Amino acid sequence: MQRKNNLVLGYFTVILKLSLGFITYPLVLHYLSSFELSIYFLFLTTTSLFELLDFSFSSNLIRFFSYASAGVTKIDQLSNPNNMDIKDTTNLSNADLYSNLLQLSKIYYKYLCIVCFIIIGGGFSIYLLFFTHQHNYSYAKIELSWILYSSASLLGIYFMYYSPLLIGKGYIDSVNKVSLISKLFGVVVQIITLFCGLGILSLAISALATAVTERFLLYLIIKSKNIYLNKQKNNNKNELWLLLKQIWHTNYKLGLMSLCWLFISKFNSFIAGLVINDISLLTNYLFTMQIIMILLSVAHVPISNNFSDISALYISNKIKSMQLFLDSNRKSILTMLFMLCGMLLFANYFLTILHLHGKLLETKYLFVVCLIYLLEKQLINHTTMITIRNEAPMYIAYLISAVAVLLLTLLFAFILHLGILSFILPQLIVQGSFNYWFWVIYNLKASKIKKIQYLRSLLAK
Repeated sequence: MQRKNNLVLGYFTVILKLSLGFITYPLVLHYLSSFELSIYFLFLTTTSLFELLDFSFSSNLIRFFSYASAGVTKIDQLSNPNNMDIKDTTNLSNADLYSNLLQLSKIYYKYLCIVCFIIIGGGFSIYLLFFTHQHNYSYAKIELSWILYSSASLLGIYFMYYSPLLIGKGYIDSVNKVSLISKLFGVVVQIITLFCGLGILSLAISALATAVTERFLLYLIIKSKNIYLNKQKNNNKNELWLLLKQIWHTNYKLGLMSLCWLFISKFNSFIAGLVINDISLLTNYLFTMQIIMILLSVAHVPISNNFSDISALYISNKIKSMQLFLDSNRKSILTMLFMLCGMLLFANYFLTILHLHGKLLETKYLFVVCLIYLLEKQLINHTTMITIRNEAPMYIAYLISAVAVLLLTLLFAFILHLGILSFILPQLIVQGSFNYWFWVIYNLKASKIKKIQYLRSLLAK
């Protein structure tokens, strides 16, 4: 199969989805009461836990579906793609492996969906009962909104394997198009229902409309491609259990790394609210970090767009896999570099001209933040390549680094009283002392790429 991953479409999808918020957010602020707005933010926070419980399983699925599409036929080959010779398996059918992966995915997400529904969905409904009673607000409307909103998230979880299946087969362009169409449809529904005066119900209805549209369109694509959805169920539980062990071999490590990253980012924001008394400075810091997270999402497109291709090529042609990684890494880092330079030079100027209340940090702080996240982007790219080899040796270093960043932040914030530097220096010191350089060199050695070759790859293909 010819795999076509349109980088422009990938950029366009991410940027448009981010920019749609600038259209709907003013409407939400206008049509929702302060109470409903606070409830909506609680919805967002609570449903984010659903995806957190995925524990990086979906990204692993993309990799394993990519392995299978490249010719892997046996379960035990999944855990050690480095020593696999694709020539030994080209005459075998991997339909059974696809079938096993699909069945395992269905079982995994079905039970995850049930757990989320009972613990998070039910628990938050009880919380809403007390919360609405305390504020003398109608519980029925808020609970109905929560049922619809959580149903949208649960629907996404139940059919979470749709996107990894298509991406693993090389249809990421189709997934991006579906994501755009469903998001645009949801925005239209949200605008119409807001104008109709449905309040917070409009946000729940639009979320459900987006989820239903996305999953339905993805199903149509999968069915049209005849990608093993109708294969007979495998009753061999031992095979499924072995397959789960192969996936979980690195999955729990990647999940812990994601938790570390999430915890540090949320923790810094929470501590900043306690330490920084100047509300203007606090707003600038939080606004800067929000912009940085957006830039990271955009800059990761070249890697994420080619993730399945790099994974598949790693099985069939390691040289081309490395070439595609280097090319994607260069585009990713240069994208991040150009955006950070633009932010440093022009962002505050444009914000002043537009008379917006939000500002970024002062240039001296902003420069350090930009340096940190440029190095962070490079680290993310290289650790992604490491995981493509079904390895995750960096998870222990990430756990230690997370604890070190936490302790240094508390030291700088509450004992040394370094103010805004308390949330900038710890990451630079800890990550810069090890992770930012060690895992880059580790990946280059494992990929048999010379340092001078890597440096040249950053400048030209």
